[in-house]
Amino acid sequence: MNEFFTAIRRFLTEYLPDQRCCRPNTIRSYRQGLNLFVTYLRTVRGIPVASIDFPTIDRETVIGFLGWLEHDRGCAASTRNQRLMALRAFFAYTGFLDATHIALSLDLAQVPAKRTPGRIVEPLTEQALQALLAQPDITTTAGRRNQVFMILTYDAAARCSEITGLRIRDLNLDKDRP
Repeated sequence: MNEFFTAIRRFLTEYLPDQRCCRPNTIRSYRQGLNLFVTYLRTVRGIPVASIDFPTIDRETVIGFLGWLEHDRGCAASTRNQRLMALRAFFAYTGFLDATHIALSLDLAQVPAKRTPGRIVEPLTEQALQALLAQPDITTTAGRRNQVFMILTYDAAARCSEITGLRIRDLNLDKDRP
């Protein structure tokens, strides 16, 4: 087996789950991105699988792959960006394995991600908010906890992780302190 595919196997089976502690869905997404990259090299670039190795890959190859995703496969800019991030992570990993791959990693860091249109999130109507807050069963301890959590999250306009990450030391109970 050549160095390229050995690095892919180690990246997906050792580095991502063990060192980066990535979730299975993240690993699956990276695997799909790398599989698509190999498909591109085989079908569009005409490189036999046995010949795919690091010397056959450069910045222009990756840019061609990203264009192929958008134009030939009809992928959205967000999908293109995700595949770019997967390739960046992989080639950064290979740079740690072998210093000769660092140049490609640095080249890919300079490939810009495409801007994607932001989504405008509409606020809940009063009726929708009341319906949402009425869902927990407040006759149980867990239901009261869930309702308080929902109210706190809504009133603070916070993410769930921000609320669950709060610690007692984060509370400011002094009226004089900002």
